[in-house]
Amino acid sequence: MASSVSELHKAGPDDIRFGEFHLAMSEARLFRGKTLVPLSPKGLDVLHFLAARAGRLVTKDELLDVVWERRFIGEGVIKNVVQELRQALGDNPKAPRFIETVHGRGYRFIADTHSIEHPVPPAGGPEPGESPVVGRAGVLERLHDWLGQSLAGQPRLVFLNGEPGIGKTTLVRHLAASLPADVLILEGHCIEQYGQAEPYLPVLEALNGLGRLDRAALVDCLVEGLAAGDPAAAPLLARIQDDG
Repeated sequence: MASSVSELHKAGPDDIRFGEFHLAMSEARLFRGKTLVPLSPKGLDVLHFLAARAGRLVTKDELLDVVWERRFIGEGVIKNVVQELRQALGDNPKAPRFIETVHGRGYRFIADTHSIEHPVPPAGGPEPGESPVVGRAGVLERLHDWLGQSLAGQPRLVFLNGEPGIGKTTLVRHLAASLPADVLILEGHCIEQYGQAEPYLPVLEALNGLGRLDRAALVDCLVEGLAAGDPAAAPLLARIQDDG
């Protein structure tokens, strides 16, 4: 199955305008005018999937199949992301401007949209070839240092923290793009959840990526963790085995 980003980009234009918003998927950002609106990666994917199909009912099954590849999650996670989108857009579900709920079936993007197939960089933006992490050279250098230590056999756990929208994801993606081809990258996204939630969702999402590469090796690794007394190994292994 194609990845969510690949499928989304095939389905519609990368950049879309609606109302006062500009969804710049080419930069993985949402703007209200010139103001950056923080959104999780899955929030961006769902918003683009809906906006690229404006006026059409998008079922929950479609979202699960394409955006999440129907792995380890239920419909509740869709509700959480749609709630995140409504908060970001200032959209009232009882009188929506952008996302309409079709109860029991899915969602419909109801705003007029305008595609931008070849967006022009805004005035004062980075020139072609300029680093997208201007002003973060020191942080990036430290990340490369820690990466080198890890590749040399000294494991490192690094946390990037800061306010939403300051460029943490952009920094990590810039680092990932510079990694050697044999370095494995796994992604798991943390978003605020409401109601019933899956506590291991980010970990499961990351392991999903590993499972697509070598499911047997992943199961063997978790079995070893279980034998070593790792308390997280049992629930993770159960979820992976339940998924078939």
